[in-house]
Amino acid sequence: MLKILAIVEPEVARGLRLSGVETRIAHSPTQVQDCLMETLRTKDCGIVIVDKAHVDSFNEGTKRLIEESSVPLVVPLPLNMKWSKDSDKGSDTYVKDMIRHAIGYHIKIK
Repeated sequence: MLKILAIVEPEVARGLRLSGVETRIAHSPTQVQDCLMETLRTKDCGIVIVDKAHVDSFNEGTKRLIEESSVPLVVPLPLNMKWSKDSDKGSDTYVKDMIRHAIGYHIKIK
């Protein structure tokens, strides 16, 4: 059975571990990229969670590998995003774009 893995910084890892997600600690985009490439080669994970900020700093070749990978499915999340009622619509926009990318349709979030 394939597992869920998060390649994240220590502060984020604590919360994910509490929810049962296996984590690997990475302190820099380079460490995240190295760990991710190893995981893509071994294919022992079904889903890999990484910080979107780190993925944005990867070279185009690595970004293309992430886009084309189906196992594991690499999910870049904005892990430092703050959700609040008074915030701008940045959070909603990100979720809407993720859904549109995954299913190919625009969904209005209220």
